[in-house]
Amino acid sequence: MWSHFSGLQEYVGIWLGLSKLNIVSALVNSNLVAESLINSLKVASPKLIIVDTQLQAQFEAVRRDFPDAQVMYYTSRGDAGTADAKPGVLNDAIAQEDSSAPVIEQDKSVAEMRWWQRSYEDAASSLNRTLFYIFTSGTTGPPKSCIITQRRFMGFSRIIHLVVGLRSDDVIYCPLPIYHTAGGIATVGQALMHGSTVVLRNKFSASSFWEDIIKYKCTAAQYIGEICRFLLAQPVSPLEKQHGLRLLYGQGLRPSVWRHFLERFGVAKVVEMYGSTEGNTGLANMHGITGAVGYLSPVLHTLHPQAVVKVDRDSGEVVRDANGYCVKVQPEEEGELLGQISWDPLKKFDGYTNKKATQSKLLHDVFQKGDKYFRSGDIMRVDKDGFVFFVDRLGDAYRWKGENVSSTEVEGILSMLCGHSNVAVYGVDVPGAEGKAGMAAIAFDAMEVRPEEIDNKVRDLPAEIIRHLPSYAIPVFLRVTAHDAIQLTGTFRVQKNTLKKEAFNPSCIGSDKLYYLHNMSPDSRVNGTAAETKSFQYRPLTPQTYTAIQQGQVRF
Repeated sequence: MWSHFSGLQEYVGIWLGLSKLNIVSALVNSNLVAESLINSLKVASPKLIIVDTQLQAQFEAVRRDFPDAQVMYYTSRGDAGTADAKPGVLNDAIAQEDSSAPVIEQDKSVAEMRWWQRSYEDAASSLNRTLFYIFTSGTTGPPKSCIITQRRFMGFSRIIHLVVGLRSDDVIYCPLPIYHTAGGIATVGQALMHGSTVVLRNKFSASSFWEDIIKYKCTAAQYIGEICRFLLAQPVSPLEKQHGLRLLYGQGLRPSVWRHFLERFGVAKVVEMYGSTEGNTGLANMHGITGAVGYLSPVLHTLHPQAVVKVDRDSGEVVRDANGYCVKVQPEEEGELLGQISWDPLKKFDGYTNKKATQSKLLHDVFQKGDKYFRSGDIMRVDKDGFVFFVDRLGDAYRWKGENVSSTEVEGILSMLCGHSNVAVYGVDVPGAEGKAGMAAIAFDAMEVRPEEIDNKVRDLPAEIIRHLPSYAIPVFLRVTAHDAIQLTGTFRVQKNTLKKEAFNPSCIGSDKLYYLHNMSPDSRVNGTAAETKSFQYRPLTPQTYTAIQQGQVRF
């Protein structure tokens, strides 16, 4: 079953109910459109598609690509949408069902087992069963479908509960989408596993944040770094000191924001964490060290072996010594975080629905013959005390507006829109912004586009891109370069390191032309919409504009 949904509590109820019927749900980003939506849907290969009527237009645009899938529409929050004219309205089907408790018919062989046998067999079978799929862009290529088993959901929720210090009487505020791990497991799991109350908001609003916290008497809240920056950008309000929040937990709180955030809003405790949807690596900063994502404990290493090893940033390959084993970084050096794989629930890697993608994340013979580790794809720095600091993502993905963006996917769309020109997409740092802003280098064919036509060619590209990609995937910067300036490896992979270093600095790009996404001002939302993006245009980026960006006068 594939679920394209904007509803909140109904969303959880539907996938939870379907899991009781042994039906696996695939939770898809509700911002996806056109090709990006088709790609995710094809990965899931659904037999049944449940669509929120608020997203019906997005789905109908790609419906013809999935003629064999059964479709049901669900109307959330009392909005009838246009589902009345459509067959297969889930609300009607639910209303016609008997609401009394179901009668469980137990298999005879199970019923005849002794109680201790039955408990073990039932638990083992249920815990290893796939609960749902969550999509992630990973570190390379288009989005991949991650397998979330019952055991992983329960274990992840439990670890968050213990590490963060949550309680069953907590009221947790969650303004994040619940089709992702952060909202859908780390926070929703607290309600399902531990009885905490979770307050769900359909779209984050900086102006309403503290009002909501006070209204619902929230004691804890989840964040991504972008949310913290949005809150700091708001005018000072008396409400921000009248809340009852005792802790915040999440990912991506930058060192430059950390202390200012705590001092201004008076939150006693912040737990910055690191983890991934599919991975077996996980860290948490429970010591309050500014900027750290966690701590590599020499004591816990035997229980959950993780290591940061040297890696060639150009090739993406790990560095091995004369004996063929990986080399751990020294204090203050950077490297890739790895996690040892075994059948232990804490160390298990369930992988993706795509076996080839799963194999690409495995690393063999790391520290001894026969061992196996998960490659996180993330570059970390470890200080002399063992605290770990996130540096960057390795490969063809970057994080912007709280979402992972696949460079490969954006490159494909841009190349198509630009007459199949050579395109390189990568993330670049912007002062004062969380994550990395997308930047695209486009090599127009001189035979097809004359220099005087380039400004007109790129100006209205955002209106074209938004028809194929979610708004957060639109590159913030463009670089129009010579056809042979985008270098390729022997295997036709784009060399991006030089492009990343030069970024959008006019003094570094020679005769190339630079553009920026005009009118993309700070906003109280984590994700924009197609309607909000229609007015965006690419404008020439002059040295004066560059200086304004560096000084924070132009914000994204």
